[in-house]
Amino acid sequence: MKNKDTHRPDMVIDIGKQVNFSGGLEFSNLTYTVIKKQKDIDGDWVKQEVDLLHDITGYASKGCITAVMGPSGAGKSTFLDGLAGRIASGSLMGRVALDGVDVSPSLIKRTSAYIMQDDRLFPMLTVYETLMFAADFRLGSISRADKRERVEKLIEQLGLSVRE
Repeated sequence: MKNKDTHRPDMVIDIGKQVNFSGGLEFSNLTYTVIKKQKDIDGDWVKQEVDLLHDITGYASKGCITAVMGPSGAGKSTFLDGLAGRIASGSLMGRVALDGVDVSPSLIKRTSAYIMQDDRLFPMLTVYETLMFAADFRLGSISRADKRERVEKLIEQLGLSVRE
């Protein structure tokens, strides 16, 4: 966590200009500020604004795998929580767009899936069973055969199928 007054320019990674951006997820000037209570030298509780995310800008191109990497405590989960609309309404400032159109946290929740790092998976289930379980929740209104087809296609796309 960094106090906004101590933002270090050497911590900024310049991603440069978007080259041949053909759509996808864009985010700009994302800032997430919280109020932190702490004791001062006299032992009194004081409130201080702290930026958990400060002026984050970037993009994830459509059809590409994008990794969010960094050391423990760098803000990766906080950043993804913000993009996924899992931060209290109104506390994340900035712009999030999908294919150039601004999106709300509620739209992102309806159109994407985000598995938080502390979600629990069932270790006794196979990959196929786990994905079918998720499909039953996410794709409730389509037929079982369509769900099965989508899961099998996803397993193939991820390179998780058994090859003989």
